Amino acid sequence: MKAFYDKEEKARRAWEEDQMKFIQEVRDRAERTKKATGEEADKLKAKGMKMWQEENQMAAARTANRRLELKKKMTEAPKVKVHSAGKNVLTEVNGAQTWVRVPEEFNYKSFKFVLKMDDFTELPDFVAAEYMRTQREKKRLSALDDVLAKQSKWEDVLKVAPEVDPTSAQIGTHVGYMEEHDNVKIE
Repeated sequence: MKAFYDKEEKARRAWEEDQMKFIQEVRDRAERTKKATGEEADKLKAKGMKMWQEENQMAAARTANRRLELKKKMTEAPKVKVHSAGKNVLTEVNGAQTWVRVPEEFNYKSFKFVLKMDDFTELPDFVAAEYMRTQREKKRLSALDDVLAKQSKWEDVLKVAPEVDPTSAQIGTHVGYMEEHDNVKIE
């Protein structure tokens, strides 16, 4: 593993020192690989496969490490109580479709949090902040859907919701972005 990082560092330094030379060396190596035949080609393929496997292992190790670091951060972070009323889902009961209220699930990176219905759930403060942000955004988008559905002309849509203009650099921003969500409370 150390050899891999040393090689990566060496390549990074070579790139910083002389980018054109680095590119030429990569191209030369690619040309040598194209010209290889027989046993030499087999060795290059085996070496390439080994490098690919090592990189996959390194990527898995980095992912596992990031996950452990995040888990530690969540354990050490101050806790905040978040309230959720749950969410309604359409399901089939005895052959008829009906709405049923179920606990709300919130995904934060690779972690899933199931929020208790009509009760408080403790979350790490930064997870709770992200949850609240997503709830505000859901509410804003829902309200925006209602307003936009009433508009008949594109110009009217842009007056109501300039953030949907595909030519604007402000896509996704809105004045009412920080409104509170009705069903969510922080204690």
